[in-house]
Amino acid sequence: MNSELAEAHKALGLVYDLEGRYSEARDAYTKALEYNPNLVVAVENLGWNALVSGRADEAIHLFNKSIRLGRDEESLAETFGGLGIAYLLLDDLETARQYFEKALEIRRYELFSNAGLMWLEMAEQRYDEIRDRILRLMMLTPDHPSLLQWLGMVEVMEGNLSEARQHLAKAVELYEGRRSLLGGPRDCQVQLAYVLWQLGEIEAANVLLDEASNAIKRAIKDGNEEGEQFYWLAQAECIRGNRTEALRWLQKALDSDFVVIRVVEMDPLLADLRDDPQFKEMTADFKARIANMRERVEKNDR
Repeated sequence: MNSELAEAHKALGLVYDLEGRYSEARDAYTKALEYNPNLVVAVENLGWNALVSGRADEAIHLFNKSIRLGRDEESLAETFGGLGIAYLLLDDLETARQYFEKALEIRRYELFSNAGLMWLEMAEQRYDEIRDRILRLMMLTPDHPSLLQWLGMVEVMEGNLSEARQHLAKAVELYEGRRSLLGGPRDCQVQLAYVLWQLGEIEAANVLLDEASNAIKRAIKDGNEEGEQFYWLAQAECIRGNRTEALRWLQKALDSDFVVIRVVEMDPLLADLRDDPQFKEMTADFKARIANMRERVEKNDR
């Protein structure tokens, strides 16, 4: 066992993960575990890597392994949050809720698990609960761009476009090229563009869509494997009425297995796709795939 080499490969994997180079990150974490199979941080990081790469079943196995290896309380909150996201991706909302609540019992105002619960509540169309959660979090971080972005999307879901515009425009301004685990400038730009388009401000919407789409495509060309990027491009093309391109990017997003399918099916930014037979076929295929993942989890990790 060579702990120093294990730590070095684990650190390299983290760098790759932060750059969205998930395949290279996975190789680095795997190499770290060859040198030290019980390096709990490498196991945990490999779990997060599996999660963002769309392998929720594998992520659940790795997160549970990291718990067995031993985690301090604060790290355990993060692991519970990861398990919550994994079960949310597998459309097991009740198990996801249990893990998010476990995480928040340890760290009540931790943003990641609160965001996970907001995704869950979005899937259940419990918008008042999301709004209340955001306002509580804003008491601690009033100008957090991701919270403003979430607030804007709640208003979008309820059709309150003027309020949505205000929140999303402020969020775009505050991001200033940054992103967080809860959101980022590119998806926020696409969301704001949708609102502007609905309000008849087509030219302003197109400026945002061009900026967001060009930046996302550059990132993809540079090797970023983040599946959410494909989803944002699908939204952007759908806003513009480019159905064929929207469906092409949405297929890539679904292939990444990193989407909350209930949110996909109710997303107003994709509303023009919902009656398309290809959309229905794509989402049905996705549901069948995650059902198989759930069966594997039931068999191996419950």
